[in-house]
Amino acid sequence: MGFRRSLRTILFTDIVGSTKRASEMGDRSWRDLQGRHHGIVREELARWAGFEATETGDGFMALFDDPARGIVCAHAIRERVRDLGLEIRAGLHLGQTEQDPDGSVGGIAVHIAARVANEAGPGEIVVTSAVRDAEAGSGFEFEDLGYRPLKGVVREWRLFRISGIPESAADLAPGRWERMRRRLGSRRVGGVAAIVLVALGMGGWYLLAGERAEATDRSIAVLPFETIGESADPTFTEGIHGDVLTRLSGLSGLDVISRTSVMRYRDREKSPPEIAEELGVAWVLQGEVQQVGDRVQVNARLVDAREDRQVWAENYGRELTAANVFEIQRQITLQIVGALETRLTREEEAAIASEPTGDLEAYRLYVHGRGLLDQRTEASMRLALEYFQRAVARDSSYALAWAGFADALGLLKSYGHPLPDDAPAPRRAARRALELNPELAEAHASLGVILVDLERNGPAAIRELMRAVELRPSYADAHNWLSWVYQLLGRPVEALESARRAVELNPLGPEPLSNLSLSYMENGAWREGLDEARRTREIQSDFTTGPFYEALALYHMERFREAESALRGLSVPWAGSGTHDLRTSIQVASGEIARVRERLARLEAEAENPFSAGLVHAALGEEDEAFEAFLRVERWDHWPTLALRYFFPDILDPLREDPRYNELLEALNRDWGLQPDGSFPGDG
Repeated sequence: MGFRRSLRTILFTDIVGSTKRASEMGDRSWRDLQGRHHGIVREELARWAGFEATETGDGFMALFDDPARGIVCAHAIRERVRDLGLEIRAGLHLGQTEQDPDGSVGGIAVHIAARVANEAGPGEIVVTSAVRDAEAGSGFEFEDLGYRPLKGVVREWRLFRISGIPESAADLAPGRWERMRRRLGSRRVGGVAAIVLVALGMGGWYLLAGERAEATDRSIAVLPFETIGESADPTFTEGIHGDVLTRLSGLSGLDVISRTSVMRYRDREKSPPEIAEELGVAWVLQGEVQQVGDRVQVNARLVDAREDRQVWAENYGRELTAANVFEIQRQITLQIVGALETRLTREEEAAIASEPTGDLEAYRLYVHGRGLLDQRTEASMRLALEYFQRAVARDSSYALAWAGFADALGLLKSYGHPLPDDAPAPRRAARRALELNPELAEAHASLGVILVDLERNGPAAIRELMRAVELRPSYADAHNWLSWVYQLLGRPVEALESARRAVELNPLGPEPLSNLSLSYMENGAWREGLDEARRTREIQSDFTTGPFYEALALYHMERFREAESALRGLSVPWAGSGTHDLRTSIQVASGEIARVRERLARLEAEAENPFSAGLVHAALGEEDEAFEAFLRVERWDHWPTLALRYFFPDILDPLREDPRYNELLEALNRDWGLQPDGSFPGDG
């Protein structure tokens, strides 16, 4: 099935001064002491529900479901090995891990955690700001170490030393039955190969080497439902399909493929195993909707795609009312939860049981509006706005319709189209949705996009999008937007983690694939960026961002002719002058200076694009003129922001070593709502 990805706390430990100690003690004595150390580490990992990912010579890499247990486990190991006359150092980071089919665990987050451990002194436990933020206010004491460069990591990370553990930390140890469940391969651990089977015997636990227990794979694709009968409304069918998918994507125990990807199978004659293989899932849900008069019937069946075996099938016939439609969706969702052995929280149970509206016509209007909004043309977005407006007119308490209303308003405005004279502000519509339902992921995501695109408040946008992901873990669009905002704010590592998650949930969506391409390049991975850009073009040839990123990657790989070919006839509206800037940079690299001078003369005569003028001056080695142009930029839009932060090292690196470059970064950071140094307001 490929990589399995999950958000984990990663702990690295290491014995301080082990080489010197080994030479002083001799091999046999050192091996005995080292074995006692390893035994303590493994005992504490079992006690605090940590999973041993790998042994690293004199240390360990372990994974935890939450940061608190990782911190307390590191503290317990440190205190116990001191009785052996040893000191350890430990580092922790919270981020996305990747598990290979062979069981090995890796990813950028793992690399960061290892580098953080290198920053720790003897006896110290050092954590990243991601861990500190997750446990702020929980009783742990953190000593700020400031921003530190980490070897092999693009940006500096703010680190903290653990200086105090709360007395309540002992309560974090799970019971022994929970420990057994985790050892037997809980979904959140990820089913890593070579997990040992823990058996309960007289006197305690016994590890049976060589046994393994595979976790249930809870990845699922909800295929488009089929409309049966000539009189049935396809929009109504899409609504039921979309709502089942949305309810499932709010469950933390499942990985649910997004609507964008599954809709590509609407008219494809492929078997469930074939579709599952392409989407990287274990389960497939299929269904049909039939409407006859005032009754509706929904047929649903769940297929275990690994064995091509139907697990259950059910027919739901009801009188056609809003309450009955939502009850059918609830029953289907609960059937899947039971079949996949997923445990629900109280909040998830409440969300599944919710009835968004009691007005069937308002529901139909909302569904139709969502379908139109996905098309992203001006005409379709304006029509979607009308449908959402009619939906909230029928039911003013319909939070989802208000969220759709906010999305339509925000997208129209961000695409440069005028809003109707009587339209409310996009933020007002999003706030209304949240007033009606503070736990609505769509409303938080909508507000996040509005905050960054229209109000340029990046930190506030991050908070809203993170809340959306928390409420709907499989919300692919929110992960994708979160990646985009992280890119604009100068957080390329976090951007890449979010982009990968978005593609895992929406593997056939051109937008998340192109976003992953850009994220790779921002982290210096040009080859990977090129591969994803080409995948984007293969999936949707008219999605112009794909070939633009392909050209950007090729330029940075010094394959200038191929880059120029990819740019031929290309226009990318959101990137503004980006295609022209890239062409000019290729011309400089190819020695076509006369053409470059011609463009510079036009730019200076028009005086409307100081960023592009500055980039040309920089390419020509005219640093003073470049800074003069850059400092005239009043609004740092998307493309100039990304270019200045990440790209054109051959052109901009000389400027990046100049003190004036910091002035540019400070202005850019302020323009996106950051502190001048790039930190979030309130970070201290």
